[in-house]
Amino acid sequence: NAFALTLYNGEDLYGGDILLDAFAEMKDEFPDAGLMMVYLNFGESALANTIRIKARALGDRVVIVEHSNRPFVPLLIRSSLFVRATANDGGPSLSVLEALSLGVFCAASDAVPRPEECAIFKNRDAKDLARVLRELLRKVQRGKKQKAVEFPDAGEELVKLYRSI
Repeated sequence: NAFALTLYNGEDLYGGDILLDAFAEMKDEFPDAGLMMVYLNFGESALANTIRIKARALGDRVVIVEHSNRPFVPLLIRSSLFVRATANDGGPSLSVLEALSLGVFCAASDAVPRPEECAIFKNRDAKDLARVLRELLRKVQRGKKQKAVEFPDAGEELVKLYRSI
């Protein structure tokens, strides 16, 4: 999932381009696998056109939701795995934490530190992402599940902090 198609240092910030390249590389090994890419605002740009072309080349196994304002968690619940292919992030990423807390396998770039339960791939490296996707999809095929991860609720601590100011 991504807010909007955005360039970062001249490349796709959310990594949709490398995700499509990785999926193309390993799709024949996993004929039942599909890919859904969800954006709040996909927009019209050269990058959007490139991603659309790559997705169309993969046929009906790839769906791009270009303008979604619906909650993302219901999609995560129905997913076998979640990919966070960002070239940069403001932290571990809320969607990564949501996926892991729901017991969904998570592949994430090494652009920033990630929870230890994530399967990590090299930032902007489609081949390494394909390697990680293969590992996770093999686990899914064998019926393995990601154990749901509990993260501490920092809400009470934040309230205490604000009251102390």
